[in-house]
Amino acid sequence: MTNKLIAGCLGVSLCAVTVVPAQADTTISIGQPSWQHAQIIAHVLGNIIEDEFGLSVDYVTGSTAVIFAAMDRGDGEIDVHPDLWIPAAAGIATEYVEDKKTVLVAEGPTSVSRIGYCIPQYVADEFGISSLDQLADPTVAQLFDTDGDGKGEIWIGSNGWTTTLVEQVRARDYGFDQTFELLVMEEEIAWQRVNAAAVRQEPVVTNCNTPHWGFLAYDLLFLDEPPHDDECFRSVTPNDASDWFEQSRIDCAWEEGSTRLAYTTTLEDRAPDVVRLFENFKPGADLISAWLLELQQGKAVEDLAAEWVRDNRDTVNQWLN
Repeated sequence: MTNKLIAGCLGVSLCAVTVVPAQADTTISIGQPSWQHAQIIAHVLGNIIEDEFGLSVDYVTGSTAVIFAAMDRGDGEIDVHPDLWIPAAAGIATEYVEDKKTVLVAEGPTSVSRIGYCIPQYVADEFGISSLDQLADPTVAQLFDTDGDGKGEIWIGSNGWTTTLVEQVRARDYGFDQTFELLVMEEEIAWQRVNAAAVRQEPVVTNCNTPHWGFLAYDLLFLDEPPHDDECFRSVTPNDASDWFEQSRIDCAWEEGSTRLAYTTTLEDRAPDVVRLFENFKPGADLISAWLLELQQGKAVEDLAAEWVRDNRDTVNQWLN
């Protein structure tokens, strides 16, 4: 960011210097994690900021940890995390929001989020499957067996995801680790499996979360689970204990969460109008899922964001006021 310095005398070290934010010269740097959900939100926000405020926008690739460390410094290297998942990322939020007080999280969620396991509607209709505990039944599991080994296959997440470790525990405690092969692979490959099964109208079950384009593309349904409760969702991480798997016990649903914008506190002075946009920005799960479906169908994220902002002025104006 460029600031105008107004000194009351020549010897700057001997007198006070007033810093006047020059918003017109401000560059807003939006962090861009690797997942599409974050990228489309980043570019929609970027287009609005450029169009409405005349500010420059940079997109800076980085992990959540890298983005938060940059926001903590508050020097404009990265100003915004576009897609913070709560409670999954509650730990890092607590560190910087509550302890260091260098980052703020927007009060209104961009969407409600839910994690679980899903099947297409046609699978539910044909086989009467509706709850997660049914997957522990070997007869049910065989419906999802594609390699003939007597076990079904189910994607539980990608390498490196904290949620993947949690899903290993959940599979054990629901009992379907004995009836299913637990697949750990990149998300793109996992959804290729779902697509292939849907094209052939064959049984498939997968880990899933909202918002996601798959709900629109495949008419997905969440499998029922007991409601979340801290007593039945005791998750211990490898950072907490070497025997984290044995200490953990999870036989109920994830806590319903939300996705939110996080931004460095220095933006309150540097670009208060942008902060107001962040606080009002609430696209919701359905709209975000629709964006993601268009990306999945080949639309470039930059093109989609620019076109959507241009064609949806009423919604944009609601976020600006």
